[in-house]
Amino acid sequence: MNADDLKAFETVVRFGVVDGAAAALKISPSDVNARLLKLEKEVGVPLFKGDTQDIYLTAAGERFLPFALKNAWLLDEAKACCSRK
Repeated sequence: MNADDLKAFETVVRFGVVDGAAAALKISPSDVNARLLKLEKEVGVPLFKGDTQDIYLTAAGERFLPFALKNAWLLDEAKACCSRK
């Protein structure tokens, strides 16, 4: 699991569709799907249900979401701290 995988997860949640997340991330929908599958394999449970046009979080995905959001916040803070004078 890496920051890009977590960003893909968070973006799919925000947009509700893989295609919208892919456009926002400027990667292909198949790359988004690959990241999600990798993430699900690493955590050991499905995080989404449905298909690429109608995707929803599972109960495990709901529990995982705050950690993905916290990671995104921490990465933004880490980048910001280095640019502060």
